[in-house]
Formats: sequence, C-alpha cells, structure tokens
Amino acid sequence: MRPAWSILVHIDPQFLLAKVLARATLEEQIMPGSTGGVLVHINPILNVSDLQSSIKFYTEVLDFELLGTFGDPADFGIIRWDEHEIYLCVNGQGQPGTWLALFVSKPAALYERLVTNEAKILTPYPGDDGEFRVADPDGHVLRVFSGSPEA
Repeated sequence: MRPAWSILVHIDPQFLLAKVLARATLEEQIMPGSTGGVLVHINPILNVSDLQSSIKFYTEVLDFELLGTFGDPADFGIIRWDEHEIYLCVNGQGQPGTWLALFVSKPAALYERLVTNEAKILTPYPGDDGEFRVADPDGHVLRVFSGSPEA
C-alpha cells in the first residue's frame, strides 16, 4: 500500500520536489486539478521614481542583495532577500503606494537597523514580536511581522 503524504511547510523546495517526484508528479501532490500547474514564484513589481535610490534603500538599509539592473540607462532592477525577489521598475510597471508584508525571524534587529539608517518609520516597533511599518523612498509601505504567514 502506498503511504499517505502530507505537505511540509518551510522545507527546502528542491528537497520537497525530489521527495514528491519520487512518488508522483508535483501537481498530483501539491495542487490536484490545478489548471496552471505548480506556482513557482510570485515576485512583486514596485514602481519607483529613482532606481538608484531604491536600490540603495533596499540593499543598504534593508540588506537585500542586488541581482542586477537592466536597460541603458538602467530602468529595471531585481533585488533578493534569501529566496524572495522584488522587481523595481522606473515609472512603468506597478503602482505607487504598494503595500508588502515581510515576515522576518528577527524583527527587533531589523527595526534597529532601520532606525540607525534613518528610514521613514510609519509605525514604531512595539516589541513582543508585534508589527511595524516603514516606507521606502517611493512611499511603498513595508509591514514587518515576526515569523511566517503560517504562524
């Protein structure tokens, strides 16, 4: 008899893929009947007015990694924190004032980094793993939470 499978959360995607493919297709295990197959990534696109200012904020203040810029002059950039990417587009894609939810394992440390770098804090960190909000140079609001969306 074939063993029952349960979906594991917060596991390396390649490990999960290897385990699932050993028994059945990923579609059969994750989303039976899903027309679009497996959702691999969702990457938000933020409309920015100044690509270099946005890159500086996300890489120097929030500690994202710059993966690259595109165009001559550059009008599109990709930044990453762990496996999560955000696209930055100069006056093109996306809408000003977008809100993003960031779930981090050390919100107090991130908050201190933001304060040290004089980021625009919209809602102070209340401690006890509560939520705080910060604005990027274009007014996009980052809601920062402790842990993960599933917690």
